[in-house]
Amino acid sequence: MRNVVVRGVRRDPPDMRKLARVVASLAADLAQTEASEQTLPAEPGTADASHPDHCRDAA
Repeated sequence: MRNVVVRGVRRDPPDMRKLARVVASLAADLAQTEASEQTLPAEPGTADASHPDHCRDAA
C-alpha cells in the first residue's frame, strides 16, 4: 500500500471536480490491481477445481 499525500490550498467549498477525479483514479488503480491478482497463474502442484477429473459426485 502506498502513502497518499495531499497538498494544496484549503478552499470553501472544496473543488468537487478534483475530488471526483482523484476518487475515480484511485478506484481504477484498485480495480486494475485486483484484476492483475486474479489473472496470475496458479502455483505448480495446485489442482484446478473446475476440471472434471477433480469433481466428485454426491452419492
